[in-house]
Amino acid sequence: YPPVVSCWYWTLLPPIYQRIPDPMRSQRESKMYVQQAVQDLVLAASQPNLSNHDRQMLVRFVETQFNPSEVPTFRYPAVGGLSQAPQADPWVRELVLAKEHLRLAWIARGEGFANTVTQEGFANFREQLLRARYHALSAWKLHPELPDAQAVMISLTMASGGVAGEDTRFWFDEALRADLNCHNAYVNYAWSLRPRWGGSHEEMLQLARECLATGRFDSGVPAQYYRILGNISEEMGGVEALKLPGVVEEMLTMYKGMESKAPNEDLRRRLQSSPVAVLWL
Repeated sequence: YPPVVSCWYWTLLPPIYQRIPDPMRSQRESKMYVQQAVQDLVLAASQPNLSNHDRQMLVRFVETQFNPSEVPTFRYPAVGGLSQAPQADPWVRELVLAKEHLRLAWIARGEGFANTVTQEGFANFREQLLRARYHALSAWKLHPELPDAQAVMISLTMASGGVAGEDTRFWFDEALRADLNCHNAYVNYAWSLRPRWGGSHEEMLQLARECLATGRFDSGVPAQYYRILGNISEEMGGVEALKLPGVVEEMLTMYKGMESKAPNEDLRRRLQSSPVAVLWL
């Protein structure tokens, strides 16, 4: 089998062996399968002539298969294996490292408000963000035609400021220049516009309206209007966002446009009925 397939197989086993009653066997078997998975991951990332799609899928594979919520120490060997493999694809290595340092930064800081974070937590947070930024910028320089590093830079700029005075919008535009449908770019940029990060509901709504105004119903961009409006509702509570001037009319426009490009009859009918729910709410 190709190394990415065998790697996928090995990653399924450690979570299973974590649950067996014999702790010695559990630890021994889990460690062995993690090591085998990492070996095949490095082989997969070292294949010649990787396409850009291959690169993106490998990074996503690390995110999903080496899941710390399944086995707490699962991610570290994978990231360490890639970082110590000079033959591995450099973009894959740099982006995986950027994402990992960003993850570690938030672990160091904690999820609470700023006044609950210790001085040590802030120091570790800043150090990990600097490391993440270095690797994300390296990935961007290697393949600016891929949007993933730019999407990470949105989160990094939100948390620690720009590299040369740029704001989160710069990296959002860079990501969309590479791929108009980069979902993570929309998610990260919309999050950066929340009031808790210095934005406002008005700015969030303006972004939603920009997405709808593209008219690109052949893509997922106008549908971001719905998702961002959901973010605003989270902030305001209930369905208060629907009471904002013009929102209901814009929702109806979105559904009508999506209906016009629906790929099948079932989806088309659901899009026809959705405005009824909006008007009822």
